[in-house]
Amino acid sequence: LLDVYGSVDKFGKRTGNDIISNKKTFLLTTAQAIADKENKELLYYWLQQNDKDSEKIKEVKNIYNRLNIKEVTEQRIEDLYKQAMAYLEQVNVSPDRKSGLVDFAKSLKVRNH
Repeated sequence: LLDVYGSVDKFGKRTGNDIISNKKTFLLTTAQAIADKENKELLYYWLQQNDKDSEKIKEVKNIYNRLNIKEVTEQRIEDLYKQAMAYLEQVNVSPDRKSGLVDFAKSLKVRNH
């Protein structure tokens, strides 16, 4: 999510590297799974391109935007976070011994983009 929608200032590096390298991210595999025929064909086309410039990033991001991939991903993050917190709640130790892990999980969830 950060590699596509994060800001360079906050992410600390150029965004879009996962798109350039065709990395099999949650965003890409979800887009492939939910895309209609036209968007699947466009996505396939851009995956075949070896562009190292911003055009490939822009076009794949446009596909993601049409498919609401950012929102789907954010919802998945929220669902997994809730599930993790429920599991952590079941661990039979005092809350203060879990606080570091809880704080770390919260920090991962709310990373700005």
